[in-house]
Amino acid sequence: LLPSDNEESEEISEEELLRRIIEYKKYKEITKTLKFMYEENSVRFYKTPDEIKLPKQKLERDYDKQLIIDAYSNVVRVNQEKVNQNASNIEKIAITDKYTVASKVKEMLRELVNRPKFVFNALFSLKKCEKEEVVTAFSGLLELSRRSKVITSQENLFGDISVRKK
Repeated sequence: LLPSDNEESEEISEEELLRRIIEYKKYKEITKTLKFMYEENSVRFYKTPDEIKLPKQKLERDYDKQLIIDAYSNVVRVNQEKVNQNASNIEKIAITDKYTVASKVKEMLRELVNRPKFVFNALFSLKKCEKEEVVTAFSGLLELSRRSKVITSQENLFGDISVRKK
């Protein structure tokens, strides 16, 4: 009347049951993905690539190894000349700014704190400043004018630019 060993083996532990359920869910998800891929790709037809047969070419004459080396050296030299030509242009482009618009704006605002009015051409003259610095400072002046922080005036064309705080 005791239960046989077969019945014990048929009982599944809770962990094994959970593992099987999780595995079943994974298979269901994969089935959905495969079904979608099948539907998407069932309308596509593929062709195997054509095999291209090129006739073997025979060299008309035997070439010397030195001739090939010279041709390769010539190609390398021509490419190096092209690279060197462009490298000098790249160096000019890659020069970083010494002056920033923000620094020149701060400099002009500091000047306006000390004095109510200053002449732009006197503060940033080409005699004492580099051209890049003057151009950057002028960009800063335009920015200050745009933000209505300063009032600028110029009596003559190419004349002195007066700057005062608003």
